Amino acid sequence: MTETNLKIQGCIESMQLKVKNLVEKLKTRYGRFMLLFIAALVVDTASTVWFMAETGPGDEIHPLVRMSSEVFGIVAGPIIGAAYKIIAVLIVTAYLRRFAEFILTISAVSYSLAACYNLWALDLYNNGLIGWLPF
Repeated sequence: MTETNLKIQGCIESMQLKVKNLVEKLKTRYGRFMLLFIAALVVDTASTVWFMAETGPGDEIHPLVRMSSEVFGIVAGPIIGAAYKIIAVLIVTAYLRRFAEFILTISAVSYSLAACYNLWALDLYNNGLIGWLPF
C-alpha cells in the first residue's frame, strides 16, 4: 500500500472508532434523547409519506427529501431522507458531544413540528387560513 492509502485507511478506521464510541455513548448517556429523536423522526417520515400521497413530492419543503422522493418515489424518498438525517445528527453529535442532548432535543422538537405541519397545517394552508405562509 502507498502512504496515501495508509493515511486514508487510518482516517476511515478513526471515524469508525469515533462512530462506535458515539453509538455506545448514545445508548448509555443519551439513550432517552436518542429515543425521542428517533420517535419524532419516524412520525415525521410517516406523515411525510401521507402528505406526499395527498399532494405529491413537489410541495415538500426539505430539499433532500423532495429530491429523493422525486427520484425514488413517495415512500422510499422520505425513508432515504430520514436515513440521511440520522447520519447527519450522528456526525454532528460525534463532534459536538457537549451539546448532544441539546442537538437531539431540538431535532426531535423540529421533527415533531414538521409532522404536525404535514398532518394539519396543509389543510389550513389550502383553505386559505394561513395563506400568508411563503411555502
